[in-house]
Amino acid sequence: MAKAKQLNVRFLEKLIKELNSVGDLVKVRQDEKQSVIDDFEKEKLRYKKGRISESTLISSSKKTNNELMRLDKGIRNAIVRFKSIADQLKK
Repeated sequence: MAKAKQLNVRFLEKLIKELNSVGDLVKVRQDEKQSVIDDFEKEKLRYKKGRISESTLISSSKKTNNELMRLDKGIRNAIVRFKSIADQLKK
């Protein structure tokens, strides 16, 4: 008679918790990214109204781009981690 493979419930629960935490991390990073974009939009508006100089806006632009690149890298890494955990669940 063939033996059925036993499901390791604790391992499954651990993987599901990891999936949830990685999903939450992606959501938090996306919220941070949106916040950075909104802050830069405010800076652009201040420049259009003449409250800040062009050099200040350029400086803010460089800082914003660096922050966005950092957040994008973190989101991509989290998505790769999510995929690897999902692949483990499939097995």
